[in-house]
Amino acid sequence: MSWEVFNVRTKPVNREYIHTGARTGIRKVFQVRRRRVFLMKYTTCLFLALAIPVVLFSCKKEPPPAEEEPEFMVGGDISMLDRINDFGGVYRAGGVEKDALEIFTDSGYNFARIRLFHTPNMQGGTVQDLDYVLQLSRRVKNAGMKLLLNFHYSDTWADPGKQFKPAAWEGLAPEALEDSVFAYTLRVMNAFAARGITPDMVQPGNEISYGMLWPEGKLDGNTPAEKAAKWDQFTQLVKAGIRGIRESEGGAEIPVMIHVAAGGDQQVTQWFFDNLLSRGVVFDVIGQSYYPWWHGTLEMLASNIEYMTTAYRKDIVIVETAYQWKGTYPREGDYSHYQPYPLTARGQYDFLRRLYGLCMEHPSVTGLFYWYPECIRLPEEAGLIYFDRSLFTEEGDALPGTGAWQPGP
Repeated sequence: MSWEVFNVRTKPVNREYIHTGARTGIRKVFQVRRRRVFLMKYTTCLFLALAIPVVLFSCKKEPPPAEEEPEFMVGGDISMLDRINDFGGVYRAGGVEKDALEIFTDSGYNFARIRLFHTPNMQGGTVQDLDYVLQLSRRVKNAGMKLLLNFHYSDTWADPGKQFKPAAWEGLAPEALEDSVFAYTLRVMNAFAARGITPDMVQPGNEISYGMLWPEGKLDGNTPAEKAAKWDQFTQLVKAGIRGIRESEGGAEIPVMIHVAAGGDQQVTQWFFDNLLSRGVVFDVIGQSYYPWWHGTLEMLASNIEYMTTAYRKDIVIVETAYQWKGTYPREGDYSHYQPYPLTARGQYDFLRRLYGLCMEHPSVTGLFYWYPECIRLPEEAGLIYFDRSLFTEEGDALPGTGAWQPGP
């Protein structure tokens, strides 16, 4: 806008016709007009001085709201809970009988991890077929918790010492085995989606430090060429599982975890993930098991976390851990080489509290899960034994460790 718009010009006066008597009047007219012009200019300047900041202020964009920090995952592998309840298992906190999931959520747990076997024998601890897992997952979601689904790709337990193929997949050629992994994963994921209980995170394989679906996916071999070939075959199986997750209903955005058992072992961690990533496996989260009697000291765990943070730039979850409160099972000797706290209820709490603090010191660690916290003693026909690594007594009373992973001193 030009200032000339506000420069009011008066019509020129023909001084030839102005007599002396009229000059005074004309002078007054000019004086009035000058005052009017001055007032108009002053008012305009004042208006602009006030208006421009208002306009600029009103046009200024509000900064976007700060993104909320993702909630730290506090969870437990509660895969046996329905089986325990079916055999009459009862839980109490503070002497009051409660649903175990209520005790966990009251203690700050926001995630549950559930394992899935392909075709289990439905005996003892291997009862987690698809129907069982769907039912327990519904219960978890109804309790307001999120779900981490753990594919074992086996009819029974899979861990670093054993990774048996499902019987239904025996004798398949490598390409057919990959197709089976993909189709099975896709079918399972879609079954969850159809029921409105889509998992919030998925791991294709359990503790696959040395491969899965042995012998085809076992990471062994005598020569460098054989070892490389086995790595290639293993990663194709992992990719098939991930593809089944990604192509399922709603699966494109689900975080995928790769889970190994090397919490305090940097050498195994580096060997595994360097080989995995060099073969183009795309995933989101590193899952580590950390049992101190198997996987090293807390200082070794902290060092490995720092290495993974720098080397891989991914979220890290301690997806399995536990600590004894009695030291009676499996055998006392299993824990003797590294026992940072006494094997008592207080010692269990103190260990879990320290582990939680260690995780809080490393922003790359986004979650912490306890393995089999719901264990209690059941009748012999249940086929389950009592682990002293539980967060409950044999009678079902919550130990102090249930509340160890909450913010605060």
